[in-house]
Amino acid sequence: MFARGASDNKGTLIARLLAFSKYKGKLNFNFVFEGEEEIGSIHLNEFIQSRKEELSKSSAVIMEGAGLDTKGRPMIVLGVKGLVYVQITVRIGERDVHSSVAPLIKNPVWELIKILNTIYDGEKVKIKGFYEDIEPLSKEVEELLDKIELDVEEYRKSLGVYYLNYKDRKEVVKALYTCPSCNIDGIFAGYIGQGSKTIVPSYAMAKMDFRLVPKQDPEKIYKELEKIVKAMGGEIVEMGLEKPVRTSPNTTVVKAMISSAIKAYSKDPAILPNAAGTQPMGLFYDLGIKEIVSAIGVGTPSSNAHAPNENVRLENFYKAIEHSLYFYQDYESLG
Repeated sequence: MFARGASDNKGTLIARLLAFSKYKGKLNFNFVFEGEEEIGSIHLNEFIQSRKEELSKSSAVIMEGAGLDTKGRPMIVLGVKGLVYVQITVRIGERDVHSSVAPLIKNPVWELIKILNTIYDGEKVKIKGFYEDIEPLSKEVEELLDKIELDVEEYRKSLGVYYLNYKDRKEVVKALYTCPSCNIDGIFAGYIGQGSKTIVPSYAMAKMDFRLVPKQDPEKIYKELEKIVKAMGGEIVEMGLEKPVRTSPNTTVVKAMISSAIKAYSKDPAILPNAAGTQPMGLFYDLGIKEIVSAIGVGTPSSNAHAPNENVRLENFYKAIEHSLYFYQDYESLG
């Protein structure tokens, strides 16, 4: 089946609803359909707060689904990394000026570089308190990391990059899922067209994202980042804050997800301690819901999510319906 959203995410949504139509148990399920995830879920928190009393009674949350891995195993993802996304700008005037006056004025690009170097030295983030709240890895998480199958060279090729920061599988897996990061998404300044144009730019801008791990506080980190940027004459705009979430594999929702996956697929699922990316799980976590996972997806790595010819195999769509129904039943039976 080829269609935009077949894999991400309408296929998963419909599979869950079709399964629920066959569920004959006694549990109550709330379904929240949110169509703004791709633009930062800008109204989701407002909605959650408007239904706070109702939603906070939930015992668990299943976010939009992690699908099947390259070996056809259903993936169960126990959380997400958090996020701080910002735009940093340095301005020196109202317009670009001729570079003959460069001895007289500051160049915003050099000033932006100074700010970026103050934030990150190439190995460590230098924001005050950035690392101090990080939760040590539990034995449970270490065991999950050991079970993750990843061929480093194949993974490198799949990304289309020339090299990775690590060569050892354990180091790659640990960094990908359990280490925070500081990333420059893009930089813009001055003249970047064909040929030469001798100017001093009027401004320079960078967009940055920081991926966070459990116990790091995005608001706290943003405030410290804001102090650095403003003290050095820059402007900063907050463009997204998300809390990191990680659910214990010993919780009821995970146990039910595993047992139902085995029933549907006749194989053990692939379990990740959290995604390398981010979803707005923290909004539900703040309601007091501590069991949150992403699972029961219909897609595979070849489903072309967000790309031309997005697709799902009908067999996988039907399996997701089956998995969902087994989950509803198993979650009820586990109490």
